Amino acid sequence: MLDLQQMHQHILAWDGGNDASRRRTLHSLRNLEEKDWAGVPAKGVNALVESFRQHLQSDMKQSFMRQEVVTILGNIGPRSEPTIPILIELLDEGNSDGIRQAAVVALGKIGGEGRPADQKVRAALINLWQSPGNTREGRVRIGKILCKLRIDVNGLLRFLASILVADQDASERIVAAEALAWCNKNEPEVAPALLCAALNDRREEVRQQAQASLDQLDLSHEKAIRLCAKQLKDCPYAETALRKSGEIAVPALITTLRTQDKGTREKAIRILSSLGELAVAAVPELTNALSDREFELRLAAAKGLWNITKKAEMVVPVLIALLKKDLTTPQVAEETRRRFLQTVMEALQRIGPSAQAAVSALTEKAKDRNRLVSESAVRALKVIAPALKVAFRE
Repeated sequence: MLDLQQMHQHILAWDGGNDASRRRTLHSLRNLEEKDWAGVPAKGVNALVESFRQHLQSDMKQSFMRQEVVTILGNIGPRSEPTIPILIELLDEGNSDGIRQAAVVALGKIGGEGRPADQKVRAALINLWQSPGNTREGRVRIGKILCKLRIDVNGLLRFLASILVADQDASERIVAAEALAWCNKNEPEVAPALLCAALNDRREEVRQQAQASLDQLDLSHEKAIRLCAKQLKDCPYAETALRKSGEIAVPALITTLRTQDKGTREKAIRILSSLGELAVAAVPELTNALSDREFELRLAAAKGLWNITKKAEMVVPVLIALLKKDLTTPQVAEETRRRFLQTVMEALQRIGPSAQAAVSALTEKAKDRNRLVSESAVRALKVIAPALKVAFRE
């Protein structure tokens, strides 16, 4: 940690030295992390910040030095506040992307957290984030500052969530998780992406940061799960987060089964099905779904109940009825009919010999006009009734 005398020497070398000594000074100061600056006496820090401010204001010529100075000011943190007007100027498009991005990061570290940004900062940051020449890493880091400064940008949360859940770079996933901690927890994709990463990321440091962000948002796993269930229709990460949550997600999924949206209910049933016997509490609700007016939901409920209970007597009659359902209507395309019937037969095949009651219906479907349907029926029969003599061509 620097003391006052060492800081004084650095300032002298910076103010009165040549380019070589200035570079050495910057290199030394650049190696100090944010936590190191916290222990430096205020008098020394204030003197250095003032010196940097004057040099930046006098139009420091070397871009490398300017960028290093800006980075150091960011690491110093809130005590660099006197340089904010100059850092805002550095966001102008006339400066290099490196300096502009360094200024963005510095502004975020100096004291913008949670406070509205003025219009100039807002416009500069949005333009920089949307710049086609920006790197992905740059967009992630600028996105974090936008979140901290409460600046809404169309597509920002979707971008950060996709980075956190699907990106290959662990450092970028960590920054994305940090960024989402500053967002409204009720915004789409915030809770699903964070919960997904906290439960499932392959790197421990990413999982830890995602969990820290959930804590910052005051989101227990139970609260995050409820938000995921509400976003199941629109957020692709909500389904993954709920699957990875296990048994704790079952109550929220049961509530979701009572919604009106067909697609949401079908997703909830699929998740419960994937949980197997952990979802036993959902059996009454899934049993009710066996008589749903939507035949796709009846099929999903039957498959789910088999995975959870392994009770063929509960589901085979429903699957047989679906197999016999007349789908040759103008409202149902031939491809939709084919896929649906094959899915029903695959479900019966997985049940195996316990689905003996379906032999007659499957035998009829083995003669279906659609070759793929008839072949699926034959495959199911070979598993359910292997001793049966097949009297038709495969």
